[in-house]
Amino acid sequence: MGLTQAKMVLLFIAMMVLISFAAAIVTPHDFILKPSNR
Repeated sequence: MGLTQAKMVLLFIAMMVLISFAAAIVTPHDFILKPSNR
């Protein structure tokens, strides 16, 4: 059971890293530099 739990944790971490990379690529740099422009 411990091995399955470790696999789930690794999968969760991998998904979070993937989502953070996708957000960084999709989000324009102007929005990151000036979030209060609107």
